Amino acid sequence: MQNLSFRYTRWVNWRHNRSGHLFQGRYKAVLVETDAYLVQLIGYLHLNPLRAGMGTVPGDYPWSSHRAYLGLETIPWLTTRLALSQLSGDPVKARRLFDDLVADQYGEGHREEFHGGNCDGRILGQDAFVETVLRKTGEVALTKPGLAVILTAVEKLYDLGDKDLSGAGQGRKISEARAMAAWAVRELSDATLTDLGGALRRDVTSLSSAARRLTTRTQADADLQLKISRLRVLVDKFASSQA
Repeated sequence: MQNLSFRYTRWVNWRHNRSGHLFQGRYKAVLVETDAYLVQLIGYLHLNPLRAGMGTVPGDYPWSSHRAYLGLETIPWLTTRLALSQLSGDPVKARRLFDDLVADQYGEGHREEFHGGNCDGRILGQDAFVETVLRKTGEVALTKPGLAVILTAVEKLYDLGDKDLSGAGQGRKISEARAMAAWAVRELSDATLTDLGGALRRDVTSLSSAARRLTTRTQADADLQLKISRLRVLVDKFASSQA
């Protein structure tokens, strides 16, 4: 997948005379507990284009599989039966229930559990499920870096002092660094935005909005994409040094 992503990005950049990253993050495969999360996760993914302003109702985005789950089109390589069977054995009823489930999620924002917000980001499920999987494979849970690691990495990335992020500064550099810290807390850490807000003496809602705006900017800002890549490396480095 890494090789495919690299080659496709290189081709797109050549065709459109551009440079930089094409995809925000690396490809990853996540083991999902079927009964607890599969259908909810699919509905959450189908609403992502709406959150990004790419449509007004599920299915507007041409690359979404939402219409296939409702039986309105057929995608030859897509199997919807497993997920829909979690709702009902009757396909017609299952599609109706799935449509209702997605509609009920309209008002939901970021859901931490769908972004690796449990004890092991490779597995999505309740704690008992995660523990069972790890026990069967003989592995130990991967722990995510804490808030201190995130703040240290962001300060290093932006060449800031210990108190700069929590200070009164409102310049562009400081504002982007705080937004980057909020993004990193959501995507890379086991901390919460509430933890970050307390450390930086900032409103949680403002931090969440800043992270969302930064995510949107990365779609067209190659320099920002590079900063995120560098931040990931720094986070891994500082987390390893503390292990």
